[in-house]
Formats: sequence, structure tokens, C-alpha cells
Amino acid sequence: MDDAIEATDHRARMRERLLHLALYRWWRQLLVAPIDHEAVVARIVEDSGWSGRFAFMTRMSAGIAVPGRS
Repeated sequence: MDDAIEATDHRARMRERLLHLALYRWWRQLLVAPIDHEAVVARIVEDSGWSGRFAFMTRMSAGIAVPGRS
């Protein structure tokens, strides 16, 4: 539990330090803020799942990885 609290504190301190950097502020305000994050997540959820192409590519990836293990 202490590790989780420590990680949260570290993230908060890092974010506080980053807010002082002009490039970071610019990035957040002009590039990240205008994005509709809820719509992006909804699109990912909608598009995710099994398809024939995904199953084929997964099998091909596994087939290539198996000989590479040897």
C-alpha cells in the first residue's frame, strides 16, 4: 500500500514540475486539450474486438515468434 501512495506522490510532484515548463504547457493547451478524449475511448471500444483480420494477424505473429524462440 505504501508503494501505491509513494507512486501517486511521485506522479503529483512530477506533474507539478512539468507545469513549469513552457513546452509542456503549450503541448497540453494546444494539442491535448482540444481532443475529445471520451469520443476517442468510445471509438476504440466500438472498433475493438475480434475480426477475421485480427485473428489472422495474431496467428501469423505467433507463428513468427515460435521459431524465433529457438
